[in-house]
Amino acid sequence: MFQINIYELLKQMEQSVISLGEPEKMALISAADEHLLSSYFVQRINQKIHPQSIINIINSLAHLDGQILIVDGQLNEIIIWKFFNHEYPEYLLYCLGKDNRQVRPLVRDLISHLVQNVSTSEVISTIEMIDEYSHCDKELLYFEVMNSYSSNTREIRRLMIIDAMDEKTKYKLLVRALLEGRFYFIRDIEKYLTNEKFYKYIQSRLNDEDDLAVAIRNSLISIDHLIDNKLFRECIFGVAERLSQTIKFMFEIARDQRRGDILIKFAQVYDKREILKALTKLDNSTIFIDKLFSLYKNNSDIKNLAPFI
Repeated sequence: MFQINIYELLKQMEQSVISLGEPEKMALISAADEHLLSSYFVQRINQKIHPQSIINIINSLAHLDGQILIVDGQLNEIIIWKFFNHEYPEYLLYCLGKDNRQVRPLVRDLISHLVQNVSTSEVISTIEMIDEYSHCDKELLYFEVMNSYSSNTREIRRLMIIDAMDEKTKYKLLVRALLEGRFYFIRDIEKYLTNEKFYKYIQSRLNDEDDLAVAIRNSLISIDHLIDNKLFRECIFGVAERLSQTIKFMFEIARDQRRGDILIKFAQVYDKREILKALTKLDNSTIFIDKLFSLYKNNSDIKNLAPFI
C-alpha cells in the first residue's frame, strides 16, 4: 500500500505542479527508498513521458529542503546518465530550458558530471549543445566547469578546455573575465596570445566600441596586470590608432595611481609630453624620467622633450 501511494503521488506530480505541504505527502517523499525512486524515474523516462512531466516533478519539489531533495538528485542523475548514454537526450535539454529556479540543481549536477567523467572535447560539445537548446548562461557554465576541477589538475584541465575552444568563444570568455575580475582565467588565456590565430583574431576586432575595449575600460583586473603582460600590451598597442579612448583611459588610471613604471610603457603609443608631465609629479620622478630617456634614447620624440624637463 505504501509503494502504491508513492507512485500515485509521483503520478500526480507528473500531471501538474502540486503542493506537498500536507504532512502525509511530505512523509511519503521523505521516506521514499532511493532504489524505488530511481526505478520509477527510469521506467517513466523509458516509457517516453513528456519532458514537461519531469519539470512538473522538479517544480513540485522546488521549495522542499533537506532529505526530500534526494528525489531531485535521483532524477538529475538519471536524466544526465541518459543524456551521456545517448538515450533520450531531449530530457536534459528540455529540463535545462524550462527549469527557472534561481539555484538549479540540474546544472550543478551536470557540472559535477562534466568535471568527473567527461573528456575535454565532450565538455566543449556538451556546453555548446546546452547553449543551443536552453537559456543557460554559456560563459558562466564554462567558468564553473573550469573552476570545479580538483586543485592538483585544475590549471592543466582549464588550459586543455581553452585550447579546444574556437577563437570566438575564447574572446567572449576573455571579455567576461575582465568584467567579472576572473584573474585566473585572464592569466590562463594570456598564454594563448602566443597563438598567432587568436592574437590576430583579437586585433582584427579591436576598436574603442568593441566588447573587449569596453571590458578593459570597466575591468575589475588591475591596470598593472594588463599592461605588464607583454603580449597583451603589444596586442592592444599594435592597433593603438583604433583604441585612442581606451589607451587614454588606461593611461589616466596609471597616472592617477602614480604608477611611474606603467606610465613609461605608454611611451610607445601615447603623447610623450603627457607622459613626461605625469612623471614629473611623482615623488621619485628623476628615476622614472631617467628610465624613460634611457629606454627611448633613439626616439626623436623623446629627445625633443629634453628642454621641457
